[in-house]
Amino acid sequence: MNGQGRTVSRPAAVAGYVGLVVLMSAGAATGLSGSNTVYSDDIVDRSVTAADLGTNSVSRVKIQDNAVAGSEVIDGSITGAELANSAVGSAEIAGGAVTSDKVAANSLGRDKLAFSPVSDVVQVNGTRTYAANESAGHIVTCPNSSPVPLGAGHAFGSGNEAGFVVRGSIPLEHGWVVYGQNILPQAKALTVYVICASDGSSG
Repeated sequence: MNGQGRTVSRPAAVAGYVGLVVLMSAGAATGLSGSNTVYSDDIVDRSVTAADLGTNSVSRVKIQDNAVAGSEVIDGSITGAELANSAVGSAEIAGGAVTSDKVAANSLGRDKLAFSPVSDVVQVNGTRTYAANESAGHIVTCPNSSPVPLGAGHAFGSGNEAGFVVRGSIPLEHGWVVYGQNILPQAKALTVYVICASDGSSG
């Protein structure tokens, strides 16, 4: 050695290394002192995804009211078991959403059904002349203001129904049809009378 360099003794080097390790260990221990030491303000917003959550780790007590909207719910994932009794009222059901296939047999009594009073009752009639040996249906239509047929009858313009056969008398959606056959060698008139009423939606 020329005397210009410094010689560090082995014990001093070892002591310095040990001190550095202890200092670093103390720093790491200060950062994470144990379990449950990471708080929400230590996590970057939206950095925790579904893959970071354990199964069933998020319960309803951890979800804010009104935080889950319809867009977050998978279609068909909510069944009756997830709904509280009386939780779904008429205000939560879209118009026309409940059809007959969704109603259990005999589950609706008269107290659950709305009835409209019969109003705007009118009688309409129509006459058709059947030629000799003619067979046909005779339709009488209810007016738009009273489109619901309640009942019907028929009569003949002259004489009785001898020689005329009524094959059927059937209500239609907005009227009535009588099927008849004239077995006479001459023409015969048939008049059909229909009682009609409002359906509650007509003006």
